[in-house]
Amino acid sequence: MSGFLGCCQAVMQRGKPYLSWGILALTLAFLGQALGQHWRSVAAVSLTGYQGICLGLALGLTLLSHCWAGWVWGWILAELQYPRSPRWTLGVYLKTNVAKYLPGNIWHFYGRMAQTEEAGIPRVTSVVSVVLEPLLMAAAALVLVVGSGGPRWGALALPLLLLGVHPRCLNPLVTRLSQGKLQQWQRHLSHGIAAAAIAPTPTPSPRPVSLLQGYPWGPLGGELLFLVGRGGAFLLILAAFTPLPATQILGVLSGFSLAWLLGLVVPGAPGGLGVFEATALALFQGPLAAAGFTVDPGLVLVVIGFYRLVSTIAEVLGAGLGELLLRSRSQPDRGG
Repeated sequence: MSGFLGCCQAVMQRGKPYLSWGILALTLAFLGQALGQHWRSVAAVSLTGYQGICLGLALGLTLLSHCWAGWVWGWILAELQYPRSPRWTLGVYLKTNVAKYLPGNIWHFYGRMAQTEEAGIPRVTSVVSVVLEPLLMAAAALVLVVGSGGPRWGALALPLLLLGVHPRCLNPLVTRLSQGKLQQWQRHLSHGIAAAAIAPTPTPSPRPVSLLQGYPWGPLGGELLFLVGRGGAFLLILAAFTPLPATQILGVLSGFSLAWLLGLVVPGAPGGLGVFEATALALFQGPLAAAGFTVDPGLVLVVIGFYRLVSTIAEVLGAGLGELLLRSRSQPDRGG
């Protein structure tokens, strides 16, 4: 039996490079499909110099926002008592971000979990870090929705979401999750099953599971800035094609935040594809039109198409930047 398990372990270890290359090939395929789809939706549009400048600024702001989100993810790891160097966290975040285009919309989380485990961070902590990030993003989006005069249900959902990431609610959940994981490992070991034969991941660290010591105000504020950056890029693209009155900026930002939030929380939509578009169209034809800001539905689709194209290009550039950061420093330094 032990010989068979040893063979299984060896096969899995040898197959890891092929698996990585396979995931990379799939990611590139779906990414290329997304780029082609977005390009076809805007290829017939002739751009003026002013529009090109607005799109270029939107691209730079989107890339900067993704870099900032990677920095904030490092703050989350620090809040969980596992600080790593900003260069490493930023590199891992940006490199894995493009995996969101794979079907299922979870592979970027899986990539970050694998990288954090290789860096010596316990599996439970890595799970909490990738779960806490979208929760804080959702809370930040709701803050913008409520603060910009969005629907009333946002004011009801926001306190519940903020309460869910409070240490008194999150820490017991983390503790139960960690205890269940340790009991699972002990059960496997008691039956003489090698851990490496079950999954090609490191053995659990003997260090106790880290918990939040206080409310993650810093990461929450960081995610709020991330959403402001993404919303600002959308406003730039919109302003490139239609006059945007100053009095409508908050309303458009609220609508963008709501559409982005629904694209985030709806399962299985890669990058919120389809959900964001449908919500944005409904908002421009509903609340924004009622507020006096009317935009032709065809023009809204053009703006969304350019937004998608700019976002995808920014994520590709970010992945390249992440690869350069990881190559320039192979070891994840212990430190903020």
